Amino acid sequence: GTYDLEVVVNGNVSAAKAFNTTVAITLASASLCPGSAMSLTSSAGSGTWTSGNTAIATIGSGTGVVTGVAAGTAAITFSSGACAQSTTVTVTPLAAITASAGANGSISPTGVTSTCPGTNATYAMTPDVGYHISDVVVDGGSVGALNTYTFSPVTSGSHTINATYSVNSYTLTASSGSHGAISPSGATGVVYGGGQTFTMVPVAVYHVRDVQVDGASVGAVSVYSFVTITAEHSINVTYAINSCGITGGGSVCTRSGIALSDSTTGGTWTSGAPSVADIDSVSGVVSAFSAGTAVITYTTGTGCVGTTTVSVDPLPDVITGTLTVCPGTTTTLADVTSSGVWTSGGAGIAGIGSG
Repeated sequence: GTYDLEVVVNGNVSAAKAFNTTVAITLASASLCPGSAMSLTSSAGSGTWTSGNTAIATIGSGTGVVTGVAAGTAAITFSSGACAQSTTVTVTPLAAITASAGANGSISPTGVTSTCPGTNATYAMTPDVGYHISDVVVDGGSVGALNTYTFSPVTSGSHTINATYSVNSYTLTASSGSHGAISPSGATGVVYGGGQTFTMVPVAVYHVRDVQVDGASVGAVSVYSFVTITAEHSINVTYAINSCGITGGGSVCTRSGIALSDSTTGGTWTSGAPSVADIDSVSGVVSAFSAGTAVITYTTGTGCVGTTTVSVDPLPDVITGTLTVCPGTTTTLADVTSSGVWTSGGAGIAGIGSG
């Protein structure tokens, strides 16, 4: 307000001067937005607040709380007694942020959000199960595959944020031992929820020995399928040579023979110890020559290999004892070779104890 000041010296008025005093208004912020509020304070303490344009901003007469109504400017006045002071409050337009997401994911918040410039706005990207964030584009420019993005701060005008998603891809690693293959081999990429079949292919005369998936055996299978894939896996196959099925064999006495056979025809017989027992390469008939063992091998042209062991027992020594007896009497026979079994070729004529 305006006041007159008199200076009195020794009871006499020596001067009179008019002067102004002001009321200082302090703003909490330089600007605000429609729908938001801020507080004004005055150095004068008590007084009354008024707005010069309530269509732009209103103010509590006793509180100093300004509320933005619409974009523009409004003069705010504080009156205290005969003094008054004014300031201008600018109501800034809200910024519009449009958020969207592609298929197989979401963004939050979504749609159009009105935000006051100068503040921060954070958005969260969430992919569906089996998918991942492929890119986030803000105002037309990529900011990378981020899980969250913050406009810091929001600037005036319109903004956009868009998130896109891609399906996860998993690697299946297939390997094979020697004497066979696996198809497909190496690294194969499969998308989330997909499947892949692997086929084991042995070379001639070999067969699948074992298949291991992620380090655990699933048996000697010729085909294995992964279904509804949600992680990476490995598969490995090993192979073994086919075996022939030899029948016959066992024990044979010296200077006698025994016949071997195999269900696979067309092969060749060999003996690992011909001096003990030799074998006809075609017929498979074994001829025993001396006591011992001989490994007999059967090999076909297709690679089938089978083995068996033939044991050759020694001939008993000369039988001793009385060889002539009368009916109803007995005699005892003996042989140097122990652990043999006695038999009679004419039990109606003479019987003998086996031991």
